Amino acid sequence: MPLTLLPATSPERRVRCIVIRKAVFVEEQGYTQLIEDNRPDDDIAIHFLLINGDDHAASLPDLSPLGTVRLFLQPPTTLNDTSRITTPPTTIYFISRLALLPQFRGNGTGAQFVRLLEEWIFEQVEVGRCVVSLDAQRGTYGFYEKIGYVRESEEFLKEEKIPHINMRKVLRE
Repeated sequence: MPLTLLPATSPERRVRCIVIRKAVFVEEQGYTQLIEDNRPDDDIAIHFLLINGDDHAASLPDLSPLGTVRLFLQPPTTLNDTSRITTPPTTIYFISRLALLPQFRGNGTGAQFVRLLEEWIFEQVEVGRCVVSLDAQRGTYGFYEKIGYVRESEEFLKEEKIPHINMRKVLRE
């Protein structure tokens, strides 16, 4: 069955995103509940669910998502930082809180999930440079490198003092 990236636009779908994030980040990884509950940036993010099936399956009441992710659109830039010359705009989407339930890991589903997300992002950006950025947790660096992301920073501590690095992938120059 194909995987589908489903926008979480309804309150019911957003609740499913939160349930998955709590399962992965709070129960599995030990983040405190407060960090997951206290996320004012959730309201400005674009949320998705990953489902096993096609768009028709998304309307079923027993929808069982495999994972979730949220995206932030960073404002396009049109100036080259070093020369101050106007260039085609660069649009950057920031991936945050990508969570795949444990039973769906290790079989290529994560790579398919990111690929579907990248396809969605690419379709949104009509002109200019298109870049995807994320802060990867230690332990996921290799996964992201295998699917084309490059390290952009040294390791730093983020929420709950978990080591992360910033990574990027250019979808279009």
